[in-house]
Amino acid sequence: MLDGKLCSIYENRPEVCRSFPHLEQPGFTTRLMGVIDNVAICPIAFNAFEGPKTKLGWLQGRHNRQH
Repeated sequence: MLDGKLCSIYENRPEVCRSFPHLEQPGFTTRLMGVIDNVAICPIAFNAFEGPKTKLGWLQGRHNRQH
C-alpha cells in the first residue's frame, strides 16, 4: 500500500513487513538465496550482503581478499 514511494500504513504494517528482509530470524544461512533475491529491492538486505565484503577486503569482481 504505497503513497508515492512511501508506505501508507507504515505505523500499522503487519509483522511480515516490519521484519523484512528477515535477517534476524533463525536459519539465516539456509535462507541466503532469499536474502540475495531481496538485495535488488531492499537497501537493508543490500547492506547486510555487501557490508561484510567491504570489511573483509573482498575485491569487486574477484574471489579473493586484499592482503
